[in-house]
Amino acid sequence: MKKVLVIIFFLSITFPMLSQWQQTNGPYGGNVTALAVSGNKIFCNLGRGVFVNG
Repeated sequence: MKKVLVIIFFLSITFPMLSQWQQTNGPYGGNVTALAVSGNKIFCNLGRGVFVNG
């Protein structure tokens, strides 16, 4: 059982992720304090408000 889990782990980290990131026009600066996903939207808290993609 351990061998199977180790193989699955290594296979999962060796295949590239399929997400496609794109540069946006902001927000700039600050540290991300929280991320949340709902459907196809990503919410990001920078400590001064919540931003959402698209």
